[in-house]
Amino acid sequence: MVRTAATRGLDADRVSFTETLRSARRSVTVTPGSFSPELLVRSLVLLQHDLLERLLPRRRLRSQPRVVKR
Repeated sequence: MVRTAATRGLDADRVSFTETLRSARRSVTVTPGSFSPELLVRSLVLLQHDLLERLLPRRRLRSQPRVVKR
């Protein structure tokens, strides 16, 4: 996830962990069994493109700091 965000110079928080898991599961179910090195590289590149298409919105700054309620 960090490497994927770094390719575009984005903050790693923009890549969704849940979408990463879903994309990885989709790529494994599409091509089950053993991977050749070429197929593995191609699958990783497709996974990276898929994650970059599904970026999270930028986080807004908090107006008030977090505090413990009484």
